[in-house]
Amino acid sequence: MGSLRVEKLSVAYRTSRHLVRAVSDVSFSVERGKILALWGHSGCGKSTIMKALLGLPLDDPGWVGGQAWFNGEPVSPIADNYIAHKQDGSIRKDSLGFYRQQQKLLKPLLGVSWRTVLQEPIYSFEMSRLMDVQVRNSIRHMTNNGKGRFDALLGEFSSYLEKLDLTLDYLEDRVNLQLSGGECQRIGLAMNLVGNPGLMLVDEPTTAMDNQTRQVANQIIREKVKSSGMSVLLASHNRDELLALADSIVVLCSGEVVERFDRKIMDGTDVNAFHPYTRKLWFSFDAGEISARGAGAEVGSPKKGCPFVRECPIAGADSVLREKCAAQKPELRAVSGDHEIACWALEGEQK
Repeated sequence: MGSLRVEKLSVAYRTSRHLVRAVSDVSFSVERGKILALWGHSGCGKSTIMKALLGLPLDDPGWVGGQAWFNGEPVSPIADNYIAHKQDGSIRKDSLGFYRQQQKLLKPLLGVSWRTVLQEPIYSFEMSRLMDVQVRNSIRHMTNNGKGRFDALLGEFSSYLEKLDLTLDYLEDRVNLQLSGGECQRIGLAMNLVGNPGLMLVDEPTTAMDNQTRQVANQIIREKVKSSGMSVLLASHNRDELLALADSIVVLCSGEVVERFDRKIMDGTDVNAFHPYTRKLWFSFDAGEISARGAGAEVGSPKKGCPFVRECPIAGADSVLREKCAAQKPELRAVSGDHEIACWALEGEQK
């Protein structure tokens, strides 16, 4: 059993007229000592999944389903207990009650066995406090104020920081707004790697770093996973980052899983054996500019078809296939033990 297990996670955002699904029935498991990557274009739902798992408010969404477990224990409330479905398909959600219960479940974990490195690293820190003070307070929280343990973790933090070309002395008289995004990202990464985290959630962890520092950061993460056995959930649209870090990959298109596979099969498998959307990501160094125009369906109405059908070159060349892809949602099917794909165009090749 994976250390983190997510089943049928769905998130809906409120618009002026209705709720629209941003994430639909996403399931995955992150095994101990492994890195699972969520791969997809900007806006595909990666950050939404991270925020939902961490209990962060999502612009008053309706979380329409799903649950998560860490080491077999629930880390999210049962969503249906906080949702009332109406006949018109709209949803009334007890957001306050839901988030209070989720924070209660997460409180013993956050900052201790769960660590997070999210986007906008500058704003992950308080604006009025010196960075040195914030780092020390965070490490004290990890140790429950145990002095000997604190000194050891501070030394470990300093070691990581030096590998990333920063020092503790550099932080003593600076606040976050006096640092660059890349510097804040390095500080956040070093701080969250110390000790023995059980799970690390990292959202685009090296985007603000230069190439040389990115390589060092990726190496530090891999070494920590190997030495400590921690699990990592990584969200990225950068192909090279995935190649350097991921053990397995879940491909998201417009909030839906269209493919999942072990990273190792990317080295020996013909690219044409992958989902057309994955191929588009594959040949783009950075998928931040890629769009998939499949709009989210209103909550209360089923999502139809493949989310990539409007952009798919295979469906575009076959009117019969295109009609099927637009009307019927393909299910994930096993190509092999290491590869699942949801694609009508490749259905005949799946055994």
